[in-house]
Amino acid sequence: MQIRNDIASLFHADMKEVPTNGCSTSAFYKSNDAFLKITDTSKDWLCLRSSDTGREFEVLRSLNGSELWDIFDNPYIAAAKEGAMYGLLMKRLDGVLFDKHYDILHHELVVQSMAKLHALFWEDKRIAEMSSLMNLTDFWKIIGIWNGYANTAQPIGISVLTGWEKAKTLLSDKALQYLLDYENNAVRFAGLPNTLLHGDYRPTNLGYDKKTQKLTVIDFAFCGYAPCSVDLFWYLATAMHYGLDFERTVKFYRQSLEAEIGCLDNTLWNDLYRVGIISACYMQLWEKALDYEHDKQDFNFWVYQLERAIGETKV
Repeated sequence: MQIRNDIASLFHADMKEVPTNGCSTSAFYKSNDAFLKITDTSKDWLCLRSSDTGREFEVLRSLNGSELWDIFDNPYIAAAKEGAMYGLLMKRLDGVLFDKHYDILHHELVVQSMAKLHALFWEDKRIAEMSSLMNLTDFWKIIGIWNGYANTAQPIGISVLTGWEKAKTLLSDKALQYLLDYENNAVRFAGLPNTLLHGDYRPTNLGYDKKTQKLTVIDFAFCGYAPCSVDLFWYLATAMHYGLDFERTVKFYRQSLEAEIGCLDNTLWNDLYRVGIISACYMQLWEKALDYEHDKQDFNFWVYQLERAIGETKV
């Protein structure tokens, strides 16, 4: 990936703007062979929520040419940053990204690649020193249940606020009070091993490139340094409706990770498991509450898992 001096240099002559559904404040453009994403971190709701001044650009620049791209196919061609704005130029991924049609045949590759990513950067001091990465507290507050919302006029802000207002009426008092105490909850799990997280490891950000026979991954805006299970259970929370087996997936991920870094103590794994459940609920219950009338089972499944997780956590 080339690092260029100005965002204008990323544009191709034949590029046209791509309409969005209103959930993103990034601008998108495409040409016959390239796709361009431009983000203004001073205006984007999720950037403001996570103190993001260009995290995705910084991470991709730092990992340019790293072993990460031995695991995943690298779709990025060039990048540039100017003030609060950054742009990412990538190859067109038509027919590569899973999008709304996740190919379940690649499920094991998706999980194995995630485990390899986590193993590669397990307790990596170089990654730990990257100040722009999100930590566990950041993941739990960015779209979590706490009430400090701003810029709710943006569509994503309205949706998150509305979803949490509904979720609060569906949660038990114990679960509600636990989730509201996100800062202390994160402290309780301090000391767990950390690794590089993609942060938004879901089918719509993944794909399979038949030419390279590797998984393609995009959208590193929520990249972090935190327990590995944040990625795992976020993936489960966004992909189970494709027919995944929950416990089998968790077991397969653990086996894949241990094949890379060695056996994990059961007590440590149980803590990682709980962190993953709690993280998925902080990051997804609002969306599942919005869909409650259509799919009560999904919301109730995660609430049940949450209540089990916090019941085993010292409060």
